[in-house]
Amino acid sequence: MKIFVPTLAILCLGSLITVPAATAQFGWHIPHKPTTTPNEQRIYVYEVGDHGPNTAAFSLIDCSATGVSGPDKLGNCYVMTDTTGHFEISGLYHAHCSSDSSLVVLMGTEGDLTGGWKKGERGAFGWFGYLLGLYGLDPASDSSASTQTVFTNISLMPVTCGTLPTVSSVEISDRTTVAAAFALAPFANRTALPADGFSTKSNSLPALSSAFAAANALVSGLTGEFVVTDPATQEKINTIADVIENCVNSVNGTDTNDSRSNSEACNTLLKDASTTTTTPADTYQAILSMVQNPTNNVSTLFGLLASKPKWLPALSTQPSSWALSIPGAPTITAISTPAALVGDTLTITGTNLVNGSDTPVVVVGGVQATVVGTPTNGSITVKVPVHAISGLVGVYPGTYASNFVPFKIN
Repeated sequence: MKIFVPTLAILCLGSLITVPAATAQFGWHIPHKPTTTPNEQRIYVYEVGDHGPNTAAFSLIDCSATGVSGPDKLGNCYVMTDTTGHFEISGLYHAHCSSDSSLVVLMGTEGDLTGGWKKGERGAFGWFGYLLGLYGLDPASDSSASTQTVFTNISLMPVTCGTLPTVSSVEISDRTTVAAAFALAPFANRTALPADGFSTKSNSLPALSSAFAAANALVSGLTGEFVVTDPATQEKINTIADVIENCVNSVNGTDTNDSRSNSEACNTLLKDASTTTTTPADTYQAILSMVQNPTNNVSTLFGLLASKPKWLPALSTQPSSWALSIPGAPTITAISTPAALVGDTLTITGTNLVNGSDTPVVVVGGVQATVVGTPTNGSITVKVPVHAISGLVGVYPGTYASNFVPFKIN
């Protein structure tokens, strides 16, 4: 599969798509498994919400554009892949961004979707279509989510809305989804729709940009490849990706890499990723729960790994928790109080909290907090910001995000 430079023609499993040389293309392909009728998938493009935590993201797909499907029950439109898993979003979103500097999230749902194409991979002219993992059901569709497995994957773009049309590739995969969860948990929507988006206040967008950068420091949102070089971190990310991959590798309800029922594995995943207050509605939310509750049901979740995992190398033995332990990354060990009022001071203790930064970014309940005094690697004091909601506390001093600690607004 190649794009020939003179005409930029994409040969895709027997179909030929010719596009202008200046047009950015994004393509995905169905996994190689014995399905008789490949499903089509929905591809959404969202601009991050900036009206406050738990506010809806803004759909960038123009419902009046040619080739666009929808709207769904939420009023959002999307691009459908063809039965080969190929799609194009070029020119359907840029003009509708509220700002060229806006952050962009790509989300894929419904069907059996894996892969894309990117520049510089293989072929005489350096273009190659490759596989990645994506399977799911749009929670806003007419189908009953209570009787079908829900799988959603997300990719965070390390480029802005204004520069997204210039990139040569993008990948939505299990890995990019895990990276998103580990970096953006404090900003994740819980009550707004779509519930797999991110939002904050406009004055906290720099903090959200830091979180996007932290996700892409783990796994590139453009290539789907690891950026983090620590082998233990790579193995843990792969292992979490393999846990949710169980919901993908199925033919007629049976996992192609295991003998267990596909629905059994997915139901176990959603059940054991639940807490007393939260039940994941899809696999992305299950990963979020694993990030927020890293010691919850580790044994059962680890037991969901197929006998032949897709993402390798993976952990060979059960971890003590799902938390990432990246050498030199910031770690929160405690906060001075688990609950406080807006305007109160909150002291965060840990290691590598500054990590060489003069202005470490601290997020409390989805909003950037003001640092009080001089922060150190062992301690940072902040004021609980206006508009913060009960959620998580996190620190972004530079390359990586810290772990996240629950916090309640009184």
